[in-house]
Amino acid sequence: MKIRIKLTLFFTFIFILLFIIIYSYLSNSFKTHIFNTSQFRIDRFIEGFIDMNKLKEVKNYEEIKNIKIDIPQRKRKDSNNEERKDFFPFIWLIIYDKDLNIINSTNLAKSYPIKIKYSDLKKKYFRVNFEKINKDDLLLFNDGDISSAIAKSYNLHTKENEIFYIVTLFPFSKENDYIKELELIIIRILVFFIVVFFIIGYFYAKYSLNPINKIQNQLNKISDDDLSKRIVVKNNNDEVGELTNSINNLLNRIENAFLMEKQFVSDVSHEFKTPISILRLSIENLINEDSLSDQILEKLGQSLEILYSMDFLVQKLLYLSKLEQNIIPFKQNVFNLSETISLIVKNLDFIAVNKNIKITTIIDKNIQINGDKELIYIALYNVIENSLKYTEKGIVSVIVTKSDNFTMINVEDSGCGIPEDKIDRIFDRFFRVDEARKINEGYGIGLTIVKRIIDLHKGKINVKSNLGYGTNFEIILDRMGMRF
Repeated sequence: MKIRIKLTLFFTFIFILLFIIIYSYLSNSFKTHIFNTSQFRIDRFIEGFIDMNKLKEVKNYEEIKNIKIDIPQRKRKDSNNEERKDFFPFIWLIIYDKDLNIINSTNLAKSYPIKIKYSDLKKKYFRVNFEKINKDDLLLFNDGDISSAIAKSYNLHTKENEIFYIVTLFPFSKENDYIKELELIIIRILVFFIVVFFIIGYFYAKYSLNPINKIQNQLNKISDDDLSKRIVVKNNNDEVGELTNSINNLLNRIENAFLMEKQFVSDVSHEFKTPISILRLSIENLINEDSLSDQILEKLGQSLEILYSMDFLVQKLLYLSKLEQNIIPFKQNVFNLSETISLIVKNLDFIAVNKNIKITTIIDKNIQINGDKELIYIALYNVIENSLKYTEKGIVSVIVTKSDNFTMINVEDSGCGIPEDKIDRIFDRFFRVDEARKINEGYGIGLTIVKRIIDLHKGKINVKSNLGYGTNFEIILDRMGMRF
């Protein structure tokens, strides 16, 4: 998962968490306020009811039973401009005795009684649910299958010191519906803001990480061919700038190390070239003397063969060093690749004859390519020679085909093959698949030079191998010299 997605999800989660905390706090505060308001209204209602019916002055339960419970509405003027007092026909109120038997109640309470427990009487208030109530039956409550209310109990004493309880309900259904509707609205708002916040967070994270993407793009443009490039950022004082400075310092050290390595290879090759040439000439002169025995001549011949091999290694090292330092000029011209490959096969035919190997060729005629003819010759010569060198029997096939823009060269042999875990390393300098090979079988420089030349031509080289059955080198070149 990319960093921008992680950052977006993290900040979205933080937003949701904060939203839930704030919502919970506000929701609880709102519900508490509603309950407190409802309780206040019940208290005011009961105070008026007690005073109106003089319940504090009743003598006994019988007197309470005979009281006609009237709950008047506020006064208002009729059509004759006379004040009149209306009464609520739909008020739920019950008076219980000490054993919770009903003493008196409103008509609505008689129609819809509830079971009261002593534990309810001790509560500040308790919730009551009425099931399957229609609005025509209970106008104070809402429509639907379940209507709710807040119930509260008040205890008083008669003159005969008998306790009785007044229980009334305050409708809470509208508030419940309002809370549910508010919760639904808040959930919709939350979903909307999550989507919006995720989109904004994604693009903001992308914007914040854009300097890192630029660093990555600049790093991808830095290759081992040119380590002199450096990363450029607008602000060197922030964290990205500090990271850039660290990367540039690392590139400086890497470039210096590469330059020192290239210079070392070049210097050592130059230093070895002269003494090897002197030793080779000296041994050649000794061999021409007639006084030497056959045994000494054989040893001198072996030494001369090693010197020839070392001299060839030094020449390859010098050539590779010049390639890497761009000392060898790149002469790009249009030339006939078909003729060049045919010439290479002809020049290497003596190796095939000596090893009893057959070279088969399928080459499209007159393939024109834009590149350095001499460098391409050296690269393809090394590839085909390498296939012949490590093939003991069978054939080496060279197939060259062309398309509108590209030329594909396949060199396939039936040799020993390359282990899968070593294929990626065969182009490294001085790497040999089998370290036990004789010194005259190669130094691991040829394929390094091949890779460097193909890279100079902006081409590609792919290797497929089946251990024990052979290897295939696939080289793709742009016919017009265009970059891949």
